[in-house]
Amino acid sequence: LSNNKSIEHIDLGENSIGDSGVERLVEHLKCNNTIKHLGLCDNNITSSGADHLRKLFTSNHCSVNSIELSDNPLKDEGLDLILQSVSVTMEHVWIDDTGMTSSCSSVSTALHKIKSIKFTPPDNCEHISNSLANATVLEELVLYDGSDVAYHTMISGISRNSSINRLWFSGGHLDHPTVSYLVQVIKLSKTITELHLSDVDIAPSDCLLLSDVLSVNSVVKRISISCQPYQLLDQSLVLKFLKKLNCTLEVLSLSVTLEAEYDNQFIREVEMLVAEHNQSDGVTTPLHVEL
Repeated sequence: LSNNKSIEHIDLGENSIGDSGVERLVEHLKCNNTIKHLGLCDNNITSSGADHLRKLFTSNHCSVNSIELSDNPLKDEGLDLILQSVSVTMEHVWIDDTGMTSSCSSVSTALHKIKSIKFTPPDNCEHISNSLANATVLEELVLYDGSDVAYHTMISGISRNSSINRLWFSGGHLDHPTVSYLVQVIKLSKTITELHLSDVDIAPSDCLLLSDVLSVNSVVKRISISCQPYQLLDQSLVLKFLKKLNCTLEVLSLSVTLEAEYDNQFIREVEMLVAEHNQSDGVTTPLHVEL
C-alpha cells in the first residue's frame, strides 16, 4: 500500500483488525496519496485506533475522502478524535452505532465540513440539530436507529437547513407526531429531492401521510419506503399513494405485501396508474415504480 498508485478503495469491514490493525494500516497509508475510501466497519476499533486515524487524516499526504466506521466502540472520545481531524476534503463519514452520546460536540462541527454523514442521534441532540441550520455543505444526511425523540429533534434542524438534498431515516421508530412533522417539513423544502425510509418501525397508515408530500412539493424526485417485515404496506395503501403522484417524481419504491389471488389485478392497477401519470402534462421523466 505504501507504494501502490492504483488502489483507491479499501474495505476491511468485519475483519476484527482492532486498534493494532489500524495502526499498521495507517503506517502503510501515510505516504499513499491514491486511497480515497476506507471501509472499517465492525472492527472493534476504540479511541486508540481513532487516534491513529487522526494522525493519518492530518498528514500531508492523506487523500482519504470517505471513511466508514459504523459498529465500532469509538465512544465520544474516539469520535472527537476522528471528527476534529477531518478536513473540508472529507466527503463521506459513517459513524452510526459507535456509542455517541449527547456529550459528543464534534458532530456539530463536522456537519459544516462533510457532504455526507451517517450517525445514530442520541435522544438529547438539540446542539446537533441546531448546527444543521448553518450546515451549508451537507448534501446527504443519514439518521440511523434513532428514537422518536431523537428523530423529531433532528427534523427541527432539517427544517432550517438549505443544503440537504438526500435525507434518510434508517431503522429506529417514527411515531405519528414525528411523521406528521416530517411531512410538513418536506412539503416546504426547496432542496430535498430524495426521501428514504429504510427498515423503519412506522405504522402503514403513517406511510400514507407521506403521500401528502407529493400533492404539494415540486422538488422531490425519489421516495423509497421499506417498513420492518411485520409492517408491510397493504395493496390499498399503495394504490392510494399512487393516486397522489405529482409530475416531478421519478422513482417511487414501496415495500408491499402481495396476496396471490390478487397479484395480477393489483399489478394491472399499478401499471394503469403509472401509465396515466406518465402521460400527464408536465411529466418530463417517466416514473419508475419499484414494489
